[in-house]
Order: sequence, then structure tokens, then C-alpha cells
Amino acid sequence: MKQKQNFYSFIICLILIIYSFVYKFIILNTYKNGESIITSAFFIVLFIISILMFGFSKNKINLNKKKITILTFIIVIVGIIVTYALGAFVGFLRNGYSQTFKNIVRNTFAPLFIIIFTELFRYNIIRANKNNFKIISLVTVLLTILEILMSLSTNIDWGFIEIYIATTSIIIPLIAKNMLMSYLSYEIGYLPCLIYRLILELQIYLVPYVPNFGDYLKSMYGLIMPTVVFSYASSLIDEYNDGIKQEYIAQKTRIIEGFFYVFIFLFIALISRVFPIFMIGVGSGSMTGTINKGDAVIAYKDIKEPKIEVNDIIVFESPGKILIHRVVEIEEIDGIKYYRTKGDINGTRDNLDTTIDKIQGKVKYRIPYIAIPSVALSEFISTNK
Repeated sequence: MKQKQNFYSFIICLILIIYSFVYKFIILNTYKNGESIITSAFFIVLFIISILMFGFSKNKINLNKKKITILTFIIVIVGIIVTYALGAFVGFLRNGYSQTFKNIVRNTFAPLFIIIFTELFRYNIIRANKNNFKIISLVTVLLTILEILMSLSTNIDWGFIEIYIATTSIIIPLIAKNMLMSYLSYEIGYLPCLIYRLILELQIYLVPYVPNFGDYLKSMYGLIMPTVVFSYASSLIDEYNDGIKQEYIAQKTRIIEGFFYVFIFLFIALISRVFPIFMIGVGSGSMTGTINKGDAVIAYKDIKEPKIEVNDIIVFESPGKILIHRVVEIEEIDGIKYYRTKGDINGTRDNLDTTIDKIQGKVKYRIPYIAIPSVALSEFISTNK
């Protein structure tokens, strides 16, 4: 029986792998406009296949599971309220999705089915392999990879900055979300997963304005929300399973989690460019000796013209990329200051007329080696395009 179940699980994983390749190399190239409909149909079929192979395990509800389901709903709603409250500080943007009833139905139709049948499928295969951690982990990884492929734009020239943005604002949050969904499916069932995803992922189609966070700060939402839900859900599960004797351990766990939340918040605050201080990785060797390839720099965004002087290192926009070079000359023409820049090991200065509106920040500190993984990934993609 166990061998048969493992064989069925292997077939399911193989189907996910094959569809990921088909999605990447065929659907995105040939059926771009219908990709979401095709994917929703795929997950409906995959769920049906899982039922035929494993049956459907009834989701038994007890008081603790009800608490966690309600708690998930409350955390998600509070998270949305906090997010829109922060919009008062960063501003709002007009939502690009039409708010007419017809367009809301059209925009939410495929995502609705993808979410529902993805989580029903996840629950069913996890429950069928309750004691097989390898299968649960593999399914989680494969679902994460497929969702990443669905979320990444195909018409981007993937350079270092683009990979850095995609990693922090899309890939890492999706990993965190899928780990949470698998954990909730294993411990509770599919209901909290559906509540979490349906509210968070469909609300974007329903609101006329969204906070102007940008890609970087979206990662704060995508990391902190799963972490908070996991923290409270795991605490309730521990207390339910082990009773009062676990309370002391739970208190210590919450303290550790508190430090973790602070770390996550500070990290995302640094990699965002909304706050006055931010962090950015270095993907070239033009400043070698001062700032090496693979390092990251901490820069101050809140700058005024008198604060930038010759010999300062600045982060600034150039056509199609972000540069980190040294100011070698400041020239004022017709009341406008132009900042001439140069990489420390470059033979000539940059052929750019950089004005204050193009400068994103002034470099203050260097963190060695921290951006090496992003640089390596960027170069791998560039050489394999």
C-alpha cells in the first residue's frame, strides 16, 4: 500500500514538473493571453487526479482549528488595514484594474479557481502523505516554483538590479507563503489557506487605489504576513498538543520570534528605497578596491544639493540601470548642477550629465560579500539567455 502511495505521489510530482516546463517554454510563448485560464484548468484536473489516486480526506474541525482559522482571518484583515493606513505616508496610486462589475468578474475568475484548486490539491496530497516529509517538501517546492514562474514577467532584460528586485519582492515572499500554506494544510486543513489567499490575492482587483509602496516594500507584506500567521498558529497548536507544560517554551519562542520580526522589518526597510536609508547590491567591478563586486552598500536617500560634494560616492539612475560611482566634478550651468561621475578603476569618467533628480542616495557604508548570490544568479541568467 505504501509503495503504491509513493508511486502515485511520484506521478503527481512528475506532472507538476512537466507542467512547469510546458508553462515556461510553451504557454508563455504561445498562449500568453490565456495562461491563467489554462493554469486554472490544470489545477482542477490535478485535484481530480489526486482524488482518484488518494481519495479525499475529510477536514475534521475541532475548537483549536476553528481558533486558528478565525485568527488567520483577523490577521489578514488587520494586515490589509495597516497597509492602507501606511498609504497615508507613502501615498496612493490608481489601481490599474478596471472596477466595473464585468471586469472584476473577468479579472478574478481565473485567479479564484487557481487559488481554490491549488489549496484543495495541496491539502489532499499532504494529507495522503502525512508521514512522508520528503513528498510534502517536494510538492511545496514544486508549487512554489510554478507560482514564481507565473509571477515573473517574461519581457524583462534580466540584469543584476532586476534579479535583486525579483528576489526580494517576489521570490522570497512566495517561498514564505507556500511554506505557510503547506504548514496550515498539514496541521489544520485547507480552510485557513483559502481564507489567507482569497482575501490577500483577490482584494487587489476590488479596490480603486493601492498604497504606493513599490516593488521593494511589497516584500515586507509578503514576508511579515506569513511569519505572523505561522507564529500564532504554531503557538496555538503547541499549546493544544502539549498543554500548560509548553507555556514556558512558548514564551521563549515568542521572544525569539519578536527579534526575527524586527530583523525582517529592518532588512526590508533597508532594501526598499522608500525610507531615507536603503541597501543595494553591487553587480559590477567599476569601483573595485573601494566597493567590490558582490558587496552591498548602505546609502542615505534624504539628500539635498549642498550635501553632495566632489569625492562622494552616489547611487544614481542612468538609462536602463542603477550605478554606484564617485562624484569627480560638479558643474553648474544655467542654475542647474550637473554631477560628473566615474568608477574608481575606469579610465574615463561616465558620459552622463547627472542631475539631482537622478540621484537616489549617497553611499555611507559597505557590507562585504552579502550580494554575491544575487550577482552569481544574474550572471548565470545572462550567460544562459
